[in-house]
Amino acid sequence: MADATANGGAIPVVRAFDPDHLPPLRVDAPVVLVHGGPSAGAVDGHRIVQLVAARHLGVDPADIEIDRADRGKPRLGGAPSPFAFNLSDADDHVAAAFGLGFEIGVDIERADRRTVEPERFARRVLSVAEQSAIEGLEGDALNRALIRMWTRKEAVLKAAGHGLRRELADIDTVADVVMLDGSPWSCWTTNWRDLVVSVAWGQSPTR
Repeated sequence: MADATANGGAIPVVRAFDPDHLPPLRVDAPVVLVHGGPSAGAVDGHRIVQLVAARHLGVDPADIEIDRADRGKPRLGGAPSPFAFNLSDADDHVAAAFGLGFEIGVDIERADRRTVEPERFARRVLSVAEQSAIEGLEGDALNRALIRMWTRKEAVLKAAGHGLRRELADIDTVADVVMLDGSPWSCWTTNWRDLVVSVAWGQSPTR
């Protein structure tokens, strides 16, 4: 079930990657393309980025170079551009999130992934508000809630360019707008096929 977003009501789009039918990019919310599964051919995330960026910029995919910012966040090489993207993978799936004019982060996990020692994990990783939100949950319901919160934390940190270099319990993802270092990040989560997909976006890209 998808969350609403506080970003002007804009809802991200999640769809299967199809190189022959690439969706237009948006300035109000991310577009997330997911590829993988037993019947899918092998396509890595960087190739998806090259194809989408090439269509947007009107160039050959071979001309698209992928660089990294100072803290390791991937970005297009060359001149500054409003084109933003982020990648995540889980088992045999890869997700590529795109947008124009904002920073973006995405994280995916299998919906049936089991959390080892969930109570201990919750105490170590979740904020006080998040721990209150899962109070009374157990079994599959608890596991689903933990996966949801974990992917939201990763998406926000990746959008901000921090990776997992922060204290996760200090990041509260209960609301649809997550504050990090005084900056707001829209955060949205959905179940897509057998995956949990979380995406975060906000601020203008800086190089």
